[in-house]
Amino acid sequence: MLKNNNAVPLYHQLADIIREQILMQEYKQGDRLPSERQFAKEYNISVITSRKALSKLEEEGLIERIQGKGTFVAIKKYNRNLSKFVSFTEMCKSIGVKPGSKEIEKKIIVPDQNIVVKLEIPVDSQSVYISRLRYVDNEPMVIEKNYFTLDYAYLLNQNLDKSLFEILKNKSGFVIVDSHKTIEIVRSNIEESNLLNIPVNSPIILIESIAYLKEGKVGYVGKQLINGERFKLTL
Repeated sequence: MLKNNNAVPLYHQLADIIREQILMQEYKQGDRLPSERQFAKEYNISVITSRKALSKLEEEGLIERIQGKGTFVAIKKYNRNLSKFVSFTEMCKSIGVKPGSKEIEKKIIVPDQNIVVKLEIPVDSQSVYISRLRYVDNEPMVIEKNYFTLDYAYLLNQNLDKSLFEILKNKSGFVIVDSHKTIEIVRSNIEESNLLNIPVNSPIILIESIAYLKEGKVGYVGKQLINGERFKLTL
């Protein structure tokens, strides 16, 4: 219970209690919190006091208020800096989370005209197609779809549950020095939603990229479909 004779203001005390409940996962990410009136009734305080406590937690980024729906424990967002090329594995390590990967598909294909032009290969040429699901702390976050020339067909015989670019660097001296990206918000289809464990038609970030090697040669053409509610991008 809150202490009226304490030097710490009541709203600070309540904020400390709710914060501790969130950190101890009594309230988990995405959970709806009791209303201001419910907190006021439970702790025998005014609605104004409970509102101030929630406002403090909102300023800290621990909770978020959604108009017409209520107050929820904020879902953690990860920051990805797109101003320079950093692999997904390196990005995860830089922000202190565990990277993970699962193969979806890898094969030789005849890509569509758009990919052919970007890879700078002749019409009707084959390419290596690799699709993977990427994890952050065991949660699915990103669908990767990458296209390589047949120079990298050896990737089909590799275990790709680890860093793809470490394999490429070790086997071919593959180092990306520049890239061109386009970014847009799209809506997830059924397959994408199942892979990312999100509702159908959720907002996802689509990044289409062309990555270049030191000599100006195209290294790969890629698409990333990112859970739009869990990532923020820095350019």
